[in-house]
Amino acid sequence: MALALAAPGAARAAAAIEVRVHGCPGVDGQEVERLLGIELAFARAQRPAAPPIEVALDCDGPRLSMTARDPILNRPLGRELTLGPPEPGRDRTIALLVSQLLLSSWAEGFLERPAPVPAPGLPTPAPRWELAFDAGARVRDWAAPAFAARIALRPARRVGRLRLLGELAFERGTAERAAGDVTWSMGAAGLGIGAGTRGRGRLAFGAAVVVSLAYADAHGDAASPAFTAASTHGFLGEAALGAGPELALRAFRLGLEVQAGATFPAATAEVSGDRSLALGGFWLGAGLTVIAPRGAR
Repeated sequence: MALALAAPGAARAAAAIEVRVHGCPGVDGQEVERLLGIELAFARAQRPAAPPIEVALDCDGPRLSMTARDPILNRPLGRELTLGPPEPGRDRTIALLVSQLLLSSWAEGFLERPAPVPAPGLPTPAPRWELAFDAGARVRDWAAPAFAARIALRPARRVGRLRLLGELAFERGTAERAAGDVTWSMGAAGLGIGAGTRGRGRLAFGAAVVVSLAYADAHGDAASPAFTAASTHGFLGEAALGAGPELALRAFRLGLEVQAGATFPAATAEVSGDRSLALGGFWLGAGLTVIAPRGAR
């Protein structure tokens, strides 16, 4: 009679457990799930209304990462170990280790106040808005390279896996010439779209395309009265593509972005008797980016 009464309880516990296996050759997810249901049958019978237990087994070579979420105390659980060669009973050993994670968490619950259990099926809110700050440099005028420092503020709104973004930027640089210096300043406002990969762990890859309207002011400073300098100012258009890796930290993401683009039409400033500075045309750049989430769905 005892076995007959315990069997339905074990079946219900096994049905409330889901084990997913990724990249672990020789590990039978269904067998681990069955054995884990047996190990946790008694504990699950005490709380039949608790949400299902979801367990993930992920392998990276010989390293096995076990992760689960305690459905009663609502906290993540995890453990890593090194898998040996396949042998009989390995699935049972894995099931025992996962059950220890959950049973230890439930035992600790007697010593602390349990956290409220969220409604099943509601995902953790994801950031909707982002604010990025970029600082870097650009190289213009490839016939006589001129360097400029640049900073930019880039608010963005996530739409699925895409980011709709705006950009406010300021650039300033100086080109040295034998007859004097040519200095320019440029402010720009633009719109664009970005995307990113989820990657593995904390590392991901992001890219963005931005089209901007810029106002440039360039002027030459003659080295002596023997030379004359000319200046120019006006509106320019820019198109830019940036891409690079992003590292997720606790409160923000840190990125390295390599940029390429073009400025049009041509705008030049010069010192007489020397090469003029061409702001228009193809350029390259790079920058460090700090990205912070600003809100939730």
